[in-house]
Amino acid sequence: IPNTPQRIQEDVRRFTDTSCEFWAAIFRSAIKLPLFVGVIISLTHWWVGLLVVSAVVVGTLLTRLVSGPLAKLQAVQEDNEAVFRTHLAMSDFGMIAMMFARINKKIKHLSFVQSGLGQGFALLPFIVLMPMYVSKALTLGSFMQAVNALSKVIDSLTVIIDNRQLMVNIETSTIRLRALK
Repeated sequence: IPNTPQRIQEDVRRFTDTSCEFWAAIFRSAIKLPLFVGVIISLTHWWVGLLVVSAVVVGTLLTRLVSGPLAKLQAVQEDNEAVFRTHLAMSDFGMIAMMFARINKKIKHLSFVQSGLGQGFALLPFIVLMPMYVSKALTLGSFMQAVNALSKVIDSLTVIIDNRQLMVNIETSTIRLRALK
């Protein structure tokens, strides 16, 4: 395998950097989640939380589905680039350019899904809580507090959706490190 020491160094570094970044995001979400769920429960109804959790679960599954082939494509691309650097032959560049185009397309799909989900989740607290405000079950102050708390819960629950690219990078590094056996 060409440039094995360089591959090991790059993959281990990426794996550790992205793993730390991902688990820090999970930790921050785990701290915020129970605090703001308590606020939501005290201000609204239990079904509001259930609706939000259901929407986030569906969104998480959707981003997982969309990002599925991305790690394998990136692992192949990084192997191609390592071979290219070793040989520096222009004939290898066509394969790298072709793989880059495929990866770029998958990243655009993932970004589109993540962006759409982000916009939907930004509106979700207003959509869910507006009927309670209109029916005067919530005052304007309680409504705004509940919207804020619900937004924090959604932020905490969508950490996997928002960090899907980090998860792909971790998986890419893992694939490449396992290939060194």
